[in-house]
Amino acid sequence: MKRGILVLVAFVAAVSLTAMAADEKVPATKEIMAKGNKGALPKISAAAKSGKLEGVADAAKQLKAYGEALGKNKPKKGEAASWEKLTAAYKENTAAIADGVEKKDAKAVATAAAAINKSCGACHGAHK
Repeated sequence: MKRGILVLVAFVAAVSLTAMAADEKVPATKEIMAKGNKGALPKISAAAKSGKLEGVADAAKQLKAYGEALGKNKPKKGEAASWEKLTAAYKENTAAIADGVEKKDAKAVATAAAAINKSCGACHGAHK
């Protein structure tokens, strides 16, 4: 009897978590670009350039969340394999920025930010 109750509780929890995950809204690519690349990234880049990363932790966390979300969107045009490759690199670089901010490593933050900035043309050319 106890085992049956445990199985039922586990099932209900799994269904609840799945429903919660389905309710999470993935930000649109346009929002990610506006708030992430044109909002958070320049602020973080300036902080890295000055060597003073205090005050950009929230922006870095938000940028990382946008990095995790971008690949969940579908591109306006282009091949899926290209989209997957480019968004994976974006995700990796936004995570590196967040990690660098957390560790107060301005050089790592600047390197990852530069990689994102250099990738704009390739991604936009293929998918925008």
